[in-house]
Amino acid sequence: MGEFTVNHWAMQAILRLMLGADPGEVMHYLMMLGLFCGLLLAAGIVSYRKVGYHE
Repeated sequence: MGEFTVNHWAMQAILRLMLGADPGEVMHYLMMLGLFCGLLLAAGIVSYRKVGYHE
């Protein structure tokens, strides 16, 4: 279950950077963080519209 959290992907990206890994390997973790960010943004936009905070 721990492999599906934001903390896991961020820690792995930072760890790989500190160990001097290939940029392509680090980009894999950063793309997963970007995917999580996009999903949370989409959820926020959908919930904002449903609640009706339009001013």
